[in-house]
Amino acid sequence: MKQDSVTIVIDYKIYLYLFEPIIKYLLSKHVRVYIAASSDILVEIKDILADEDIIFINLSEIKSKNKLRFYIHRVLLTLCTREDFSFQYKKKRQQTTKKYKGMQGALLRIARFTPKIANKKINSFLHKIVGIGFKNPFPTKKIMVGSLNASAELLTAKSQEVITIMESWDHPVKHPNGYVSNVVLGWNKSLCEDWIETQSDKNVKIFHPMKLRYAHEKYIRNLPQAKRKKVMYAVSSTAKFSIEVLVEIEKKIILELIEITKELGWDLLIKPRPNGMDGEFDFALKDSHVSVSSVSHGKISNPANYYYSDEENDKRFSLLDDIDLVINAFTTFGLDAAVAGLPVLQLDLRQAIGFESSYLIYNNYHIDKYLINKENLIKPVGQTLIKYISNSKLDLFNMASNYSHDLRSWLYLYPSSSDAINECIGPEFNNAKEIKK
Repeated sequence: MKQDSVTIVIDYKIYLYLFEPIIKYLLSKHVRVYIAASSDILVEIKDILADEDIIFINLSEIKSKNKLRFYIHRVLLTLCTREDFSFQYKKKRQQTTKKYKGMQGALLRIARFTPKIANKKINSFLHKIVGIGFKNPFPTKKIMVGSLNASAELLTAKSQEVITIMESWDHPVKHPNGYVSNVVLGWNKSLCEDWIETQSDKNVKIFHPMKLRYAHEKYIRNLPQAKRKKVMYAVSSTAKFSIEVLVEIEKKIILELIEITKELGWDLLIKPRPNGMDGEFDFALKDSHVSVSSVSHGKISNPANYYYSDEENDKRFSLLDDIDLVINAFTTFGLDAAVAGLPVLQLDLRQAIGFESSYLIYNNYHIDKYLINKENLIKPVGQTLIKYISNSKLDLFNMASNYSHDLRSWLYLYPSSSDAINECIGPEFNNAKEIKK
């Protein structure tokens, strides 16, 4: 009997965290696993996985042999995609929040005048054109990739069966995926429906938010015993990688939270992005009730090139041990906190004084639809955040607990990632729960 085999593509280390339990499952089922990883992370991935049954391939060498195909793919994607593909893509096309230079900037300017492909057909168009004369560069027919990977041009051969696994909840709508998947495994019913509507793949099935599995399955929270309340603000931006408007908005949020927590007699912990910079929030430390946690992956040059071991996750989530409440505006860590059982106080500042430009972030599809479409939000209208909280006399902890419960109930179907893997990952994926529209 022929042995099943699969190639798993890992462009950046963030995808290793996505695939690690899946790789272990496939090996336990005696599937031959090939890992195609970029040369700059290949050695490190070998050390982390440390399994002699895995066959490793240098992805950078494959990409180097297909440079022309890469350029054709990216040029066509930019020139032929309609700007109304999504709110996020429209901002990029119009360069609303970021000005692009060089070739990318030139292509975006040219794209104002070029004919466009219908949104429903852009991925199949790219797949067909870029795939002309292309032979599968991988050793297996079945290829497994994370969503928004950097190897779309390598996934267009007719002989391939491509399985795409959703890495993050904003991926369905950021921009065209750039190829056609045979199977897509999404976080939950809502995000699978978003993928069908935006990316137009036909075979989309409910899987699991693998990104949140540590908070969901391993973190055990003990209720804080201190009499003085301590809250966390999870930052979603860093001046190192993020657009300037988001950085400035979050600085304003932090400054107002400093005043609010001082007035309420609470301690405030600011949690930077893991790929941010040390010292980025030193401006907040002039107040004695404020502290800032450390940056775990500050040396990386690509925002997606980090990976959390169990030991690193232990340290990361230990910050929550004495936290009574997590305050969130834009970050995925709000989902982590809700899954870990903490009350999450969600801000919607689009109509607050001083935050008029925040709609550029809040109106991103996934935030607008899934973070701020619920009840129990902090939503100032025509006043500052400070005045709203001071004057409203709201029960913030009760609101945050109810919001967190609603978020948890939306996030996942399966009891655990292992249950989801057992149900959905297999040679034919016959047992996954398919979403049909």
